[in-house]
Amino acid sequence: MGDPKFKGNYYFVYQGTYKGELVAVKVIREVGKLESMSKKFKREISIWTNASHLNIHSFYGIRGDDNFGLYGALISPNGDLQQYLDERKGIPLEDHFKLWR
Repeated sequence: MGDPKFKGNYYFVYQGTYKGELVAVKVIREVGKLESMSKKFKREISIWTNASHLNIHSFYGIRGDDNFGLYGALISPNGDLQQYLDERKGIPLEDHFKLWR
């Protein structure tokens, strides 16, 4: 998959393609306490699979065991909200929170 585009405390995000679409693939690393990590992973998957909003990209699926794995979703060609905010350093902090809602 190459080098990750983003590294979090417990995951890596890679860029790839799926059926001709640009996607992000989030790979969960087995760090920390298994029970705690498993709960976080399952919660994130549950939220994303049940989310339905114009501004939320579709969830493509999951692969792995019951505790850890990887999953993917479309990548916006214009980047994500964090990238937008990072590129516009002059936006006041209180406006950042309005955008995240």
